[in-house]
Order: sequence, then C-alpha cells, then structure tokens
Amino acid sequence: MGADPVRRRSFRSPIALALVVLLAAGVTIWGSGPDSVAAQTSSCTNGVAVRDPANNPGLVSDCEVLLAARDALAGPGGSLDWSPDTNIEQWHGIWVDDDLNRVTVASLSRSDLRGTIPGSLEGLSSLEILSLAFNELTGEVPAGLGGLVTLEELHLDNNRLTGELPQSLTGLTELWRLYFYNNPGLCASINDPVQMWLQNIYQVYGSSCAPSDSSEDREVLVKLYNATDGANWSMRENWLSSRPMRDWHGITTDADGRVTGLLLWRNQLRGEIPSDLGSLSNLETLPLSYNELTGGIPSELGNLSNIRYINLTENQLTGEIPISLGRLTNLHTLYLSGNQLTGDVPTELGNLSRLRQLWFSNNQLSGEIPTELGNLSNLTFLVLSENQLTGEIPPSLSSLTSLRGLYMGENQISGSIPPELGRLPNLEFLGLSKNGLSGEIPADLGGLTNLQQLRLSDNRLSGEVPASLVSLSHLVTLELTGNQFTGCIPQRLLDVPFGDLHEYGLPVCFFPTTAIGLGSTSVHVRLDSPIPVTVWFSEPVYGFNLEDIDVLNGYASNLTGSDGDLAYTLDVTPTAIGEVVLEVDSATVLDADDNANSGNHISLGIPYDDDKDGFIGGTEILEAVRDYFNGDLTGEQVLAMVSLYFASPG
Repeated sequence: MGADPVRRRSFRSPIALALVVLLAAGVTIWGSGPDSVAAQTSSCTNGVAVRDPANNPGLVSDCEVLLAARDALAGPGGSLDWSPDTNIEQWHGIWVDDDLNRVTVASLSRSDLRGTIPGSLEGLSSLEILSLAFNELTGEVPAGLGGLVTLEELHLDNNRLTGELPQSLTGLTELWRLYFYNNPGLCASINDPVQMWLQNIYQVYGSSCAPSDSSEDREVLVKLYNATDGANWSMRENWLSSRPMRDWHGITTDADGRVTGLLLWRNQLRGEIPSDLGSLSNLETLPLSYNELTGGIPSELGNLSNIRYINLTENQLTGEIPISLGRLTNLHTLYLSGNQLTGDVPTELGNLSRLRQLWFSNNQLSGEIPTELGNLSNLTFLVLSENQLTGEIPPSLSSLTSLRGLYMGENQISGSIPPELGRLPNLEFLGLSKNGLSGEIPADLGGLTNLQQLRLSDNRLSGEVPASLVSLSHLVTLELTGNQFTGCIPQRLLDVPFGDLHEYGLPVCFFPTTAIGLGSTSVHVRLDSPIPVTVWFSEPVYGFNLEDIDVLNGYASNLTGSDGDLAYTLDVTPTAIGEVVLEVDSATVLDADDNANSGNHISLGIPYDDDKDGFIGGTEILEAVRDYFNGDLTGEQVLAMVSLYFASPG
C-alpha cells in the first residue's frame, strides 16, 4: 500500500472535546444530576476508571468518548458494562495498549448492541481495531468514523445498517481490512474516489451501490442455491427475491453489479459445488467452509482469474486437487483442510507467486512434496499435516523466507531434516512430528531465532540434542519424545515451558547463556590481537553447575563444581607460528581418565589459518579439545560440552 502516511492527531481543548462528544451523542449538556452523562464523563478523572488521570490525559479522553457513546451503541433494551466506577481495562471489549496508554481496540462483536453508531467515536484517536459485527445496529454509518486515521480494521458486517458508506472513510489510509456485508441497504458509492480507496484495501467484504445486477451472475447463484439445498440453509435472507443481489445473504457485488463474494460458511450447504461458479469472472472471495459439500472441486474454478481467497475447509470433498488452480495468479489464500482429498499436491501450485497461506491438512493426499513449492516467496503458512505424503522434505523450502509456520506432521515423510531449514528467518512454528525422519537434528535449526514451537516427536531421530537449540530464546513448545537421542541435554532446553525432554532421563549439560553450535559460523581469533577465551566443560564429563558463576569481561571466577570438582579457565593466546596454546590456569584438572593432575598446565597445539585468511577458527580450537580426550569424543559431543566466550582484553 505504499509508504506509511503521517498519522494526524486531533488537538482540541478539553472543553471543546466534551461539547463535541456530548452533542454528537444527543445529550442535554446542561443536565447536572448524578446520572447525567456530563457527571459520568467527569468521573473519568476520579482515579478509578483511569489510574493517575493527571498523567494520562489521552486515556481520560478515551474514557470520556466511550462513556458518551455507551448508551447510543447499546440502544433500547441493551447495555454495556462501561462504568466510571470500574477500571477501563476491565470494560467489555476494550483493550488499552500498555506502551501508548491509549485505547487501541474496541471489539464489540456479538454484544447485543441495538442502537446506532455515534459520530463521537472519532475521538478515539489511537484506535486500531473497531469491531461492531453481528449486532442489531441501525441507521447510517457516521461520517465521523473517517477521523479514526489510525484505524487498521473496521468490522460493520451483519447488522441492519443502511445508506452509503460515507466518503470521509477514504481518509482511513491505514485500513487493510473492511467488512460491511450482510447489511441490507448498506453499500459503497460507485464514484471513483471511493472505488479507488476500496481497491487499495487488502481485504474488503461488502458491496458497491451498482444500479443493476448482472443477469448472468444471478443465474449462477440460482443454480448454486438449487444444487446445495438452499431451502434448508441456515441463513438465506432475500435469496431468489427481486431485491438486488447485494441484499442476498452472503453476497457482495461490485460497481458493475457482478458478484465478488460468496460468504456462505457455516450455512448448511449440502450437495456438490456446481461447475457454473467458474463463470463468476469477477469473484474475489469464496469462503464455503464448515458445510456439508460433497463431490470434487470443479476444475472450472481455475477460470476465476480475479479470485484472491478460497476456503473449502471442513466439508466432505473428494477427488484430486485440480491442477487448474495453478492458474489463479491473484490467489493469496487457499484452504482445503478437513476433507477427503486424494492424489498428489499439484506441482502447478508453485506458480501462485502471490500465495500467502496454503492449508491442506487432514486429507488423504499422497506422493512427494513438490520442490516447486519453494517458489512461493510470499508464503507465510504451509500446512500439509495429517496426510499420507511420502519422500523427503525438499531443501527448496528454505527459499520461503516469509514463512512463519511449517506443518508436516502425521505423514510418512522419510530422510533427514534438511539443515537448510535453519535459513528461514521468520519461522515461528515448525511441526514435523509422527513421520519417519531419521538422522540427527541439524544444529542449523539453532538459527531460527524467532521459533516458538518445535515439534519433532515420534520419528527415528538419533544422536544428541544439539546445543545450538539453546539460542532459541522465544521457544515455548519443544516436543522431542519418541526418538532415540543419546548424550546429555542442555539445561536451558529443560526449562522450556511446554517441553518433554525430561522424559528421556538423560544427564544434563549446563551451558552459559550463549553457546557455539555445530554448523554455526566459526568464531575467529585474530593473530595480531590476542583475545582471552573462557572454556567451560560441563556434564557428564565434569559435573559442575554454572548457576552461581560470575562472568565479567569474558573471564570466569568462583567456578565451584556441584560435586566438589574445580572447573577451570583456559586462555587462548597466539604464540609461535603454526599453533595456539590453551593454558590451564586453575589448580586442579581432570584428564581423559578422570585422574586429578593438580597444578599441571596443558598446551594444545592448534594449526591455524589453513585458508590463509588471517584468522584462527573456533572449530580448530574445539578439535584440539577433542584430541586431548584421545579422540574418543565426536564433534557433536565436544560441542555439547564446550562453550566459548570471547571478550577484548581488559
């Protein structure tokens, strides 16, 4: 939508603001009784509705606006629990942003509102979401809503609103979601400024005020009604009547009277989807989820060149996914989960360059995951779980740099987890449980710094749990049971709120806050600038606890082991050409056979600069440590026991 516009702010005096609020709400401003709105709004400074009101004038203003609008919204017989005697953060549907200390969300859907929308709401100058859907609001949409310049979502659908959307709403340049459908009589003007504004909003569900309907589209809707048992739909208001199609339940139309939306989810549609839907050439939105539709997905849907959203979730659809859907180049959402679809995932879907969400879970899809899905550069969610997919995970999925969720659990996927998945910078959810995956968990997954959920349980994974996973600071869920892990488990991974590693009964590895993981970028020591390095060995070799260690400038002090053993600090210092010496500074050292060698100093020769780049790699240091232990430890085991902290000499 282009550059972010400058957000305007309203600078009114408190008295002027109160007058605007009260007059817009139809209040007699000279009322002085204890129940008058004037008395109620002044109570926003009583220290209850708004704490510390003197230092929160913005929130006091929001409080006054909401109290003045309360009775107009509730209407005859309705009520809202907004009261000056209750803190505003406890008011129904109201959300106060902690940073702004202003009301940013008013979510009042399904609140039994029976009145009108007051123009005074524009006083909520920081509001981002206003949801008034599924109520019984009447009257016109007030022009004052055009003053909510920070608004991002506006939900007015499923009410009894009438008239045209006011042209003042075109000032809502931050808006990306607008719902105003299922309001008999409410439509958007067909003039150019309004139509251009609507085209720039990411998601619009509502109709334009077309002078006449398309007779061809009307015929298609009649066929849909008859094919899906329309007489028994849950909601079918005005269907088959002479009213404009925009007044038929769930139908939205454009300025030419063409159908743009079939919003008929959860409406008890039964029967097959008629192929005639493919002739609705202006259709943009097709949500038919949670019905009882049967049969196949018509290949004719591939003719819907303007379609942006298809949702057929939770029906009883069978057959294969039509390859013709690969022609829908404007499609951004495709939901087909919860059906009985069979066959392959079409490779042609890799052509949908604008696709953001692809959900195919809980079907009977088979075959391999197409490598072509790696072409979907805008994809944020790829959900293929609960199918019968086979083969390996394509490394090409590492190209999906916008991906937030990758779900492939409960399939028959084999092979190893591609280390390339560690290159997905925005990934928050990774679910691969209940497959036949083997090999080790790639240490590269430690690079998924935004990951919140990691589910790898019930596979054939082996080896050690990589120490690199301790860098996943946002991790909330970690499911790894049902595999064959060995070695020790990093302490921090046992502290994940919803984790299951404790079920393995493996020893604990204690790590400092940051660890170097296998496969991560090497840590280098410049030959011309010696840097002290603290190396801590942890369980099961040494058994000391790091909880009370005081680390300052890369040095460790008071390293007292939990079992009475003394840990030690190693300094890495470039010396003679060709090696780096690691010298033990502490009094007691345990050698490879766990024999105490008090007062000894160990020098580990490490070849340096093999690639002539002027650096000594951290990997070379780790190899030297492994050699000291007679080469009995694998690189994975060494990395599970060693962390390096670098700091400039103090």
